[in-house]
Amino acid sequence: MRPLPLPIGTQCKCKKKDGGTKELSLAHALSCPLLSERFRRDYAFVDDIHRWLRKRRVHVEKEMYVSDEGDERIDLWVWADSVVKWCDVTVTDPSRESVMNAAAKSAGAAVRLAESKKRSKWRDLAAAAGAEVVPLAFETTGHRGESLDKFLREMEAGSSEGPSRASLLNQLSVTMQKRNVAMVKQATQQAMGVRLCKRRLAQQWQL
Repeated sequence: MRPLPLPIGTQCKCKKKDGGTKELSLAHALSCPLLSERFRRDYAFVDDIHRWLRKRRVHVEKEMYVSDEGDERIDLWVWADSVVKWCDVTVTDPSRESVMNAAAKSAGAAVRLAESKKRSKWRDLAAAAGAEVVPLAFETTGHRGESLDKFLREMEAGSSEGPSRASLLNQLSVTMQKRNVAMVKQATQQAMGVRLCKRRLAQQWQL
């Protein structure tokens, strides 16, 4: 699962726990924490869903701070049917080592784990604010979490106008493909840049 045309053994700039570097596999390229494109991918999903909710006349705010200290920010703050919903977008890759075994045994295992982590993160703060935590989770393969699907169905049923849920799902699919390509491209460029730099240094030492 290496993003071609990378030579075998190409390393990402990420560091392992033992101090070494990580091999640049496709799975790593789609989840590398050092890539700015990873954050752009999340922001793109937030924008897609925010735009859809606004067009359906749903009361929604984007990137709202929800703690008194001002250091906790939720992706989407939604008011619907007298309930405040804290929606947090997350994207996970089922090929990552930490979830690969579970994902191989059960479809959607990676996205369910991502939902669980988001609920745990916001549980106490949301309970104090009387808000409902709604993880909006995707797998890089396009698989969507149950919480996301339920939320979109509720928002469509509770509003009477605007683009359909199907149109949003199509847009989210396109966004996933575009942003995944952007992540692999950035990971490749960074890894090859490091590789080329090392090669030039080796050549200089030989002169």
